[in-house]
Amino acid sequence: MVDHASSSVFIFGTRSALLWGNIVGFSIFVTGFSRSYNTPTAQTYRSTCRLMSGAGIIALSAFSASSDPPLRKLNAPDYLVPDHSSPLSKTESTGVSILFPHQHNFTTHTQRKKVHCDGKADSVRQFRSMSTGKEKVAIIGSGNWGSAIAKIIGYNVRRNPEVFDPEVRMWMYEEDYEGQKLSQVFNTTHQNPKYLPGITIDSSVVAVPDLVESVKDATVLVFVIPHQFLKRTCATIKAHLPSNAKAISLIKGVDLNETGPVLLSSIIRDNLSVDVSVLMGANIANEVAKDMFSEATIGYSNRKNADLYVTLFNTPTFRCEPIEDIAGVEICGALKNVVALAAGFSDGMGYPGNTKAAILRIGLLEMKKFAQHFFQGVKTETFFESCGLADLFVTCTEGRNRKCAEAFAKTGKTFKELEVEMLNGQMLQGTGTAEEVDRILVNLNLTKEYPLMHVVYEISFKGKPVTVLVESDYGTQRYWEERYTKEKRETFEWYQDYHSLIPNIRPIIEPYQSAAQRLRILNLGCGNSLFGEQLFLDGFGSVINVDFSAAVIAAMNKRKEAKIKEYRDSEEREGIHEAWSHPEDIEYQVMDVTDMSYAPNSFDIVIEKGTMDALLCSEDPHAATAMCLEACRVLKPGGLFIVITYGIPERRLCYLQDEKLRWRVIQQTDFPGYCATDNEPATLDYMYVMRKNEKAD
Repeated sequence: MVDHASSSVFIFGTRSALLWGNIVGFSIFVTGFSRSYNTPTAQTYRSTCRLMSGAGIIALSAFSASSDPPLRKLNAPDYLVPDHSSPLSKTESTGVSILFPHQHNFTTHTQRKKVHCDGKADSVRQFRSMSTGKEKVAIIGSGNWGSAIAKIIGYNVRRNPEVFDPEVRMWMYEEDYEGQKLSQVFNTTHQNPKYLPGITIDSSVVAVPDLVESVKDATVLVFVIPHQFLKRTCATIKAHLPSNAKAISLIKGVDLNETGPVLLSSIIRDNLSVDVSVLMGANIANEVAKDMFSEATIGYSNRKNADLYVTLFNTPTFRCEPIEDIAGVEICGALKNVVALAAGFSDGMGYPGNTKAAILRIGLLEMKKFAQHFFQGVKTETFFESCGLADLFVTCTEGRNRKCAEAFAKTGKTFKELEVEMLNGQMLQGTGTAEEVDRILVNLNLTKEYPLMHVVYEISFKGKPVTVLVESDYGTQRYWEERYTKEKRETFEWYQDYHSLIPNIRPIIEPYQSAAQRLRILNLGCGNSLFGEQLFLDGFGSVINVDFSAAVIAAMNKRKEAKIKEYRDSEEREGIHEAWSHPEDIEYQVMDVTDMSYAPNSFDIVIEKGTMDALLCSEDPHAATAMCLEACRVLKPGGLFIVITYGIPERRLCYLQDEKLRWRVIQQTDFPGYCATDNEPATLDYMYVMRKNEKAD
């Protein structure tokens, strides 16, 4: 059958198993089993054909063989083994190798010289990955986002059987769930009840707790793990991948070395020697999993692979747009989580929408500046794709980094504690990225160039109060002294003036008025507002106005003396309020509202307008609580504390309902607030009313 003369390779098999070829570096002769070399069928087989499923061929080596007609020469020796064989090394001498698909029960005998196993599997891996001609997908990670994207991948793998192998393996870190292994629960129910409850994932996705086993034969690697584990993961799987593998990273984060930031895609590329793309975008995992419409951006350097990823990820409700800018797309995905922490801090402190809008604007500028400073070729338009502005917006309004940062500001708990309580132990991406980015900025003396990112790190890790986030000094005595010293206006109203507010306040105060006894009212943080003066003029009782700025108290006392003099000097007193005949009923005193000198149970009503909002800008995170404690202390039993603020209930009740306070909230009201123009929608202001317990201190 074979005359050992020339160097060639024979591959034998049935017609169904013999579509072979197109292997880089090889020229292969193909013939049918038990067929004459001169038949038309055999001539058809003498070609380089596309490798197809079902061909489990065993070895290629250098051979001496001849036939009639002549067979094509093997251009480069290599070694291909089936999935359950060991890699083979070069033969020690020439010989004949007749190769069969391993699933067929052929008994043809051939003589083969001894071969060795040298443990090098590069070509073996290449052959295996090509054994079906289809892309085999492995998902590395199975958390909230990993499980959500697995649903999309499973859907598209089933929809494109000509492109993808029907099984998708998803590496799942093994852990217990209600007495069972989580991977077993997933493979039984096709749901991840711990990290994505209630969402069914296509049965083509199989959870595999062994990392190496999960990537076996995979040609497409989808990375969805916390970036802190990336290097370790790459080291584990490196020797077990086919040489034509490629990867796409959905990981949001950044690494660093001595010269600056390192893209996570670069870590994958350098460690695995594969082409790497990235996918980022405005993708809240739970919303994507529920098929709510969203977009994503694929950053690529290889257009062919980008097109494959569009096929893998694109659905009617998850639209993917490729752009040739890996660095820009990836940096957007990493840094937006740092900005989201700032947005969450702002929400936790009850700052208004204007503050969050400023955070988003500053954050986007710092993201763009950072990306273009450290990476060449980053496109400005990338920041207006889904991975940029859109992702930043949704992460700063709905993302879990924002939610945890809000809880951090409200509760004082550490992020580690919040990860356990709110994320089932999953790690936040924003905190790790903030730490790594700040290390870069400090090393390169760039902290002043990126003030928002630097302050997020200091709040998260250095114990700085959340209030340092805003560049406002409203909570400092120094600011108000300087402001009121330079103030050219005699009076100024924060939020709304008295006449706008009194329709909401009068029904609350009037039931407490008595002909026999005038109310004692304390106005906290009066500034140069006329609010306290108007309460006095309307006859609600005696009003004491306090502020810690000596400058403004001096100015308001000067105004009071002028009003008294005007009343006394006027004969007709037309237009001058009769209340000025009793000037003792209005006072202005210098006092710190967090530490007042009044005796307990001294006032019937305590009221403040915007003072809590200012205190929440101070460096003392407990200042607002301290003011509430003092207000409660000086109130008489049954007395009222009235707070007028821009803070919504979720941002203010955490202070007003502190367990140390001996009162209860009896009313909360919102009403249209300030608007700059007639065409601008009014903001909302809020009023909270607390009644002190009747039992005396």
